[in-house]
Amino acid sequence: MKPYFFSLLLLFTVSAAHAWTGMVVRVSDGDSITVRTDDGVSHKLRLYGVDSPEINQDWGKQARQVAFTHAINRTVGVTPMYKDRYKRTVVIVVLPDGRILQEVMLDAGMAWVYDRYCQEDFCDSWRIRMRNARASRRGLWQEIYPYPPWEWRKAKRLEGQKKKRQN
Repeated sequence: MKPYFFSLLLLFTVSAAHAWTGMVVRVSDGDSITVRTDDGVSHKLRLYGVDSPEINQDWGKQARQVAFTHAINRTVGVTPMYKDRYKRTVVIVVLPDGRILQEVMLDAGMAWVYDRYCQEDFCDSWRIRMRNARASRRGLWQEIYPYPPWEWRKAKRLEGQKKKRQN
């Protein structure tokens, strides 16, 4: 009951936006899912406040699998936070058992708290979860120096720019 209560509290306090429910029909990676509402509309969503390895990055497939295992074909609660620059709705996702998907990913060691974007008060508790996963060497924290996805993406962009200049 306690996790469920916290999830409900979080849903009602973090955003004035309208919370809704839907079925997870796709898990693209550890922090991107597609949810279909009862009216048949599919929404591409980005998890608020966390960043998981990209699918082609070390630990990317494992991160996707953790999200897939916990969310696919399940009805979830969705609290929109804002739209990102790719026009995806950035959300908090509450699983049917009351757990928050972001917390599941952090506990499994499959995500970083994305400090640049995680600005709500509860982000401090997420940072603690991440530190606990790291201390326990869960998931990607088994690596001595895991490669943060934002750095991996930047390196890929620079690599692409370098290739363009060479052509």
